[in-house]
Amino acid sequence: MKGTDLLYQGQAVTLEEMLQARDKRAARQRQALNCYRLPLISLTLVAPGAVKNSAVWRRVADYAIAEILAPFEQAELVNVWEMQVTERTGPEWLASVCAPAMSLNQHMST
Repeated sequence: MKGTDLLYQGQAVTLEEMLQARDKRAARQRQALNCYRLPLISLTLVAPGAVKNSAVWRRVADYAIAEILAPFEQAELVNVWEMQVTERTGPEWLASVCAPAMSLNQHMST
């Protein structure tokens, strides 16, 4: 089995499902912003093809989350809320961080 085959082991999703997932994500983002009033980090993967969620895509998302959080932990920034969603439409992650937005940008760009 080729490595690329592992990306596409899963259920295919429709355009309608992707649009619904986008709307749900936007609602979760609004709710988090209204509730915590802190900068919000939102991670989604852009995956080609009809399969958006597989073991490989989830591993990629976990790696990306760890890479995002590492500089925050080094700077002792507090992640006050996070939510990870794993649906057929692909992995998603949201986090509210207690820090000025400019500080987050600086930590993420290093």
